[in-house]
Amino acid sequence: MGLLGGVRATQIDATTIRITARGNAFTDNDQISNYVLRKAAEETIAHNHSLFEVVQDKDQTRTEHYAYANGIHTVGYGPSGEIVGGESDVHVTEGSYTKPGEQILIRMFDGIKTSYSGSSVYDAAEVLSYLAPNDRGPASTRAVTEHAQANDTPTQVPKCTKQDLEAAQLATKQGYQYHLGCAQ
Repeated sequence: MGLLGGVRATQIDATTIRITARGNAFTDNDQISNYVLRKAAEETIAHNHSLFEVVQDKDQTRTEHYAYANGIHTVGYGPSGEIVGGESDVHVTEGSYTKPGEQILIRMFDGIKTSYSGSSVYDAAEVLSYLAPNDRGPASTRAVTEHAQANDTPTQVPKCTKQDLEAAQLATKQGYQYHLGCAQ
């Protein structure tokens, strides 16, 4: 993790991963929680599992203190260069800031989440469906983005033509659901 924070996953064994996230003084605590859950979901899917359970959750928030002094020091010199007087005006500024952080330990497995699974069991795909759109754009542009990344082309959703908009309007008017694959 860098100076400004970040998210890191460390594999402990075949089905256990530790996820650590740290933010800077401008990062919200909820955002850090979202980062660790999203990373846990990504790692679960990357390891070909469908569910993960948070078996341990630690707050890694830290408060840092600072103090700095600034001021003016003036010195008077006599005709021969000797110091004849001086004055200091120094101000000390102190404060603190909080850098949020969280660390979770997850266990990955396969199955179907039920109402009996418990509150610490998550469906990885469902977590990503709720948390990933905030970082990756709306779901309608996700396929275009993934295709562009796979083909190493710029991620740009095509602009809707007049015909696209008319077709959508006509389909909707006749009671059909119509998905525009372009940006208006």
